[in-house]
Amino acid sequence: MKLISKVDQRLMEQNQRLIQHFNDQRHNRLEILQLISEITGQRLDSSVEIKLPFYSDYGHNILIGKNVNIGSNTMLSDIYQIKIADGVWIGSGVTFLTNDFSCERQGPIKINQNQSKCQNRQSSYDLTECHDRRKFCDSCR
Repeated sequence: MKLISKVDQRLMEQNQRLIQHFNDQRHNRLEILQLISEITGQRLDSSVEIKLPFYSDYGHNILIGKNVNIGSNTMLSDIYQIKIADGVWIGSGVTFLTNDFSCERQGPIKINQNQSKCQNRQSSYDLTECHDRRKFCDSCR
């Protein structure tokens, strides 16, 4: 298993402080966009809607397009890049994993509009339809 470097560890700790502040307090829509912009390191379009709570590992490996809606209790495990295209709606309670330590599958995730299954590339996974998010179901292999 790869060890996290000091630089990555610092980024992860910074992200966790921002995530905790983000999830533990009430925020208006503008504050939510501003905090997610800090978490991801990108300026978000005003059309983006994110419901709390929201979780990520690093934050800076997440790219969010325009007219994106992310439901509550969503986890984006962004050890590798997660790119969310324009017009994507992600339901509540969804988890996206870019690394599964138990079976050595790892790589970026690209979520396109109207996409409901895994991307064709072997290392990219969209786990929204997996019955058991701890393992990859047959349709996600």
